[in-house]
Amino acid sequence: AEVVGKIGYMSGALVAQRVDGTVKVLGPKSEVQAGDMLITAKDSYAQVLMNDGAKMTLRPNSNLHIEAYQFSKEAPQDDNAVLRLLKGGFRNVTGLIGKRGNADAYKLRASTATIGIRGTDFSSRLCVTRECKDEDEAAAKQPPQAVGRVMLVQGGMSAKEESGKERKLV
Repeated sequence: AEVVGKIGYMSGALVAQRVDGTVKVLGPKSEVQAGDMLITAKDSYAQVLMNDGAKMTLRPNSNLHIEAYQFSKEAPQDDNAVLRLLKGGFRNVTGLIGKRGNADAYKLRASTATIGIRGTDFSSRLCVTRECKDEDEAAAKQPPQAVGRVMLVQGGMSAKEESGKERKLV
């Protein structure tokens, strides 16, 4: 299968179910192929860097199928990306697909809709209950989880918690 991207930063466990049925445990810099079903475990996040410059961040307990993905710098008219969110959620900052050539080349499919996306930053979640209250209630019962890591600070940097408490990041 064609390599369509690679894993950037990740935390926790991520596997890819390949088109041939094999399952591969992925880590940073692992290759992502067209047709892969990407599956994050509980408390896991993964950033996928696609060949067209798109950056996707998968949420915990998510299943994202890369149904189709074609990108060639020389042939914008052939660009095509079709993603299917089966479970969980992800954030995506789109790349060149959909910004050049065919404006309808980028699609996100879910159980209730297909959305055409054109050059934007978007988040998508599939929830069991209205307004994702099932996930919000579960999250409220758990201590806060780290969702990022400070790699380099020049000058000062701080984080402000929901309670208003501020803390220095190093």
